[in-house]
Amino acid sequence: DTVDDHWRVAEWCREREMVAERQAHLQRIIELDPDHAAARRALGYAMLHGKWQRPEDYMNARGYRLYRGRWRTEQEIMVEKEREAEEKVELDWSLKMRRWIEELNDPKRAAEAARQIAAIDDPAAVQILRETLHKEKRRPVKLLLIETLSRIDSPHAIPVIVARSLIEPDPEVFHACVDIVVQRQPPGIARAYIGGLQSGDNIQVNRAAYALGRLGDRDAIAPLIEALITRHVIRSPATRAGSADTTTVAFARNGNAAGGAPGGIGFAQGDGSQDVMVEVSNQQVLDALTKLSGGASFGFNKAAWRAWLVVENRRQTPARLK
Repeated sequence: DTVDDHWRVAEWCREREMVAERQAHLQRIIELDPDHAAARRALGYAMLHGKWQRPEDYMNARGYRLYRGRWRTEQEIMVEKEREAEEKVELDWSLKMRRWIEELNDPKRAAEAARQIAAIDDPAAVQILRETLHKEKRRPVKLLLIETLSRIDSPHAIPVIVARSLIEPDPEVFHACVDIVVQRQPPGIARAYIGGLQSGDNIQVNRAAYALGRLGDRDAIAPLIEALITRHVIRSPATRAGSADTTTVAFARNGNAAGGAPGGIGFAQGDGSQDVMVEVSNQQVLDALTKLSGGASFGFNKAAWRAWLVVENRRQTPARLK
């Protein structure tokens, strides 16, 4: 019962892939000689801080657990498990949604598919609804998806509708989005549209203004003033006016612009053109300002609107007690 004898047998077992028997002999070696380096390493030990320790024991003693090939804290493992569970649920919704969207094309199954989509109330489905809405082209299906989103009790649902309202090319769907946002009016939702006033896309600027006018949030007045006139890069033709290769810039004042946006700007691009910066007077911004101000009207004069706002703020600020 010597170290050398057990080592020879352990090596003999290794050559014959006798794992359990080899482990038993290696274990006996470190009982006889605790510092036998080869046996220790064969058993998975390493010299850590002057002691032979298994890495897993060393890490466990410090609060780490091996999970999916990485050492993590219990909190990290919990977060990872939650993330994995969420991904599984989202995958399940993705598969269901794909099937229902396909079934909407089948007259025999369309009604049931629409009913299934309309019945969704799981916050975990918001992401797949957003992705489906982004890809969908059919107006009735878009409206169904938006209505479904509006009924989900999740802080992430209405922001999806807000974002869609700024880019949706169908005017009916755009107005449906705004109607829902105005009806629900979750706290702070106006900030999303205020951000839209800074868009490089003039259509989005005017859509954001239209929504802000309907929301009635007076905190939007100052940002609206700055968005009365905005600058945008457009493609300008290099050919003479009237040529077939020209860029047409159309300004709409009646609430309907290119892509169905209120007060937007549309482009028809041709060859031989170049980028130019243009200033655009945004009618929907002016309309929103007039509404939120209670009827004030200074046109597109930013300075006049700024002066009015200073006076208005002073008027609404209670006098300090002396």
